[in-house]
Amino acid sequence: SKLFSKDWKPTIRTKLTAIFTLLIGVISVFIFTFFPARLENQATEAVIAKAQTIAEMMAYSISPALFFEDSENIENVFKSAKQNKDLVYIVLVDNSGKTVAAFNKDQAEQANFVRAENNNHISEDGMIYNTMTPVLHNNYKVGELYLGLSLKKLRAEIRKSRTTIAFVSLIIFVFGMISVFGIGTVITRPLSQMAKTVERISRGDLTQRAVVCSRDEVGQLATSFNRMVDHLESTYCELENVNRSLEKRVKDRTKELRQEINERRRAEEALRASEQKYRTMIEQSNDMIWTLDTEGNFTYFNKRTEEFSGHRFEDWQGKPFAAFIVEKDLSLAMEVFQKTLNGEPQHYEVRIKKLDGDILILSVNTAPIFKAGAVVGTVNFGRDITERKQLEEQLRQSQKMEAIGRLAGGVAHDFNNILTGIQGYVDLILMELQEDDPLYRDLKEIQRNAARAANLTRQLLLFSRRQPIEMTPLNLNSTIEDMMKMLNRLIGEDISITTKLTEDLWTVNADPGTIEQVLMNLVVNARDAMPEGGKITIKTENVHIDKKYCRIHRYARPGKFVCLSVQDTGIGMEEVVINQVFEPFFSTKKPGKGTGLGLSVVYGIVKKHDGWIDVKSSPGKGAIFKIYLPAISTKPDEKQEASVSLLAVRGSGERILLVEDDEVVRRFTAKGLSENGYRVFVAANVQEALDIFHKHEGDFDLIFSDVVLSDERGPKLVEQLLKLNPEINILLASGYSDEKSDWSVIKKRKYPYLQKPYSLFELLKCVSDVLKKNYCGKKDENSLY
Repeated sequence: SKLFSKDWKPTIRTKLTAIFTLLIGVISVFIFTFFPARLENQATEAVIAKAQTIAEMMAYSISPALFFEDSENIENVFKSAKQNKDLVYIVLVDNSGKTVAAFNKDQAEQANFVRAENNNHISEDGMIYNTMTPVLHNNYKVGELYLGLSLKKLRAEIRKSRTTIAFVSLIIFVFGMISVFGIGTVITRPLSQMAKTVERISRGDLTQRAVVCSRDEVGQLATSFNRMVDHLESTYCELENVNRSLEKRVKDRTKELRQEINERRRAEEALRASEQKYRTMIEQSNDMIWTLDTEGNFTYFNKRTEEFSGHRFEDWQGKPFAAFIVEKDLSLAMEVFQKTLNGEPQHYEVRIKKLDGDILILSVNTAPIFKAGAVVGTVNFGRDITERKQLEEQLRQSQKMEAIGRLAGGVAHDFNNILTGIQGYVDLILMELQEDDPLYRDLKEIQRNAARAANLTRQLLLFSRRQPIEMTPLNLNSTIEDMMKMLNRLIGEDISITTKLTEDLWTVNADPGTIEQVLMNLVVNARDAMPEGGKITIKTENVHIDKKYCRIHRYARPGKFVCLSVQDTGIGMEEVVINQVFEPFFSTKKPGKGTGLGLSVVYGIVKKHDGWIDVKSSPGKGAIFKIYLPAISTKPDEKQEASVSLLAVRGSGERILLVEDDEVVRRFTAKGLSENGYRVFVAANVQEALDIFHKHEGDFDLIFSDVVLSDERGPKLVEQLLKLNPEINILLASGYSDEKSDWSVIKKRKYPYLQKPYSLFELLKCVSDVLKKNYCGKKDENSLY
């Protein structure tokens, strides 16, 4: 295996031995194979020539006897021939093929002496040479002589010759191998010694020298080698000196490098730790973080960006960030991007589009990314402020309503007192006039305008959610059906109104009067949006609000709701108008055509009912207002209304203590009650009321007091009087509708309450109901509480 290995490197001695061995082997093989064959051929040719000679001599001797059929002479020839020990057989045949004479004919037949194709041949066992010679007499063939000559002696001699040749060849081979080994040793021994010397030198022993044992080429090689080693030794000494110097320098430098490597490793580890820390901070940040190249294409954004936007970075890598931006904010975003590329950090607010179509409002801080002193992109930090913006908008809206509510509440008391006086005195005068009187029509006009002014104040209070309301289970379908006749008169003949009311509509907890106000305001708003006529559709339906809807409409909440919608086919609204439509005093109508409070009142009432409004509209395609009110499981109460005449509400001498600080209201109320069968005792403040009450020993059927008096609150006065006479009836009134009206106390004590301004009929009916114990804290058409 070593002989055929790639690592085997034959020596010169091995090569010489192989070459001479091959050469001697070839010569030995040649001698062993060529000479025996040649000797065999020569011996065989000699035997063949001998056999043919014997045959020709016998044929010549026997031809006359065969011709004359002299058998005796033939026999004598045969006897003479038998003396030759090498003859195996002799057969003589005539021309007819008849055997005339034979010697060992059986042997001849075994040797197959007759062969048509070749009568001169060696037998198959190789031991007999068969030959045939024609017998001629005077050139006339008289027969054939067959003769077999034995080859045993020839074969024995050949074997002996081969043995001799093989022995000679072996002697030659052995002698040649000994010669080759001796020659190889003489030639290669100096070279082997030199090789060993070279090997020791290669191991660092430069004291070794080659032995010069001849003057031939090998001796010259050894001499040259020794000179080379001398030179190498001197050079090595010099190199050792240089090496020691270099080793010292390398050692010093290695120490320095090791320190540098340790410092660099520590710096790299610190850098990796820092990178990992900041990568973790970026990935786990609650802010959206993204980077852009100088073309405005995304090069990175973090997981929070994917979560907020719904987009995957793999889908947006290398794509422009402008596709993210809402079209109206695109110019601002590009302007900020260019400023940032100029090296100026920026802050701005922008709206982006989510994958599901929603809009996010982001507060973005952006800064340039520098590389080698040049800006190569921007890094952006965006915080979702959508909910904050919505809350700010709701806060602004609430502040507007609060301001208007405070304004309305501040003027409501005085304004309602004024309207109470105007309305009351007009009612008193109208009771004394006939309808054909010239002043009757003017007074009715004053009465209508006073009612309009009272309604305007009421709408202001409803908008500001300062108007007291009482919730009751309500079916919106019933409310709509009851109002249809009035609404048809309200909208005119050129506008049709239809309803789509869901059967088995859920109940809502609502104030019937304010819901009627909502429906009327929405229908009036729809009518005004169709100056050339059109169609109004009022629809109710049961809806389930899910979390998906709430994510889109932040002001909504999940649950069961009743949806009341009013849809028109009018001129529609632009988005700018939709955003302002619920602002107080905002109106698109011509001056004098509206107060701008209609939809604001709707907004205030709906908020008071824990609901919300959704508006959808576009120019030329009409508008639809959807109001969502929470559903309840309670069934609505059945209403029973009966008409009441003025005669039924007149008094029968009942004693009433009237406590009112406003002189006009006090005089009107006292006069209206006195002229309608009641005995009225008047007080301008709490102290006067107490004095009168004590003076008459509490003999009163009713205490009718304003809530806000100059020196005390009306409910506190009532509490003092009730302690003195628990059976006395109580009726409170006020022009306020907020906390100044002490509404929480009134509702808790279940005091009957009359909201200013009130008409004469409303005053008389309310007093009559209280005295008849029918006024048990339930609201009717003539009172609010």
